[in-house]
Amino acid sequence: GEYTLLVYVAEARDVQGRDANGMADCALFVDALDATERTRCVPSTRNPLFDQTLFFSRKETDGAYLTRRSVAFSLYDMNTLARKALIGSFSLDLLEVFYAPERTLRSAWLGLAHPHRSEVQAFVRVSLQMVAPGDALRPMGRFGPSPVPGSPAAARASAASVASSTAAGAAAAGG
Repeated sequence: GEYTLLVYVAEARDVQGRDANGMADCALFVDALDATERTRCVPSTRNPLFDQTLFFSRKETDGAYLTRRSVAFSLYDMNTLARKALIGSFSLDLLEVFYAPERTLRSAWLGLAHPHRSEVQAFVRVSLQMVAPGDALRPMGRFGPSPVPGSPAAARASAASVASSTAAGAAAAGG
């Protein structure tokens, strides 16, 4: 049968750019099912919005194939003066997607690390769905930008959400 992997790449945040101004010309490369696909390049940013779905498929008869595979994400600064420079990468076991509910990981934030730097170099938000032989394709849905979990922006968004729901409750109660 045929296995298909859909990778929705929403955005990246807090990219540690390699340009002199701290920005980067960002493109995310995804390696899966023995193929490589990439997003378009988003120039001069630290927070690129990609909003792209990448498709991978493979006919496979060996049931053990998936146990030996991963999905690798690599964010590059696509410099115009030099070759592309790795910002950071992350690898995910393909079985994590295969055995997830509905074979889908939704809105996962991945911390991308560089092999020669100790701190996370960027966060990327993706959704992944595996369609195995006999499975029906299920809508993954799209999602808009949201704060990186644990970031100051996430704390502000959470506080604003609580404040607006508290104000709405007070207004409904006549207060």
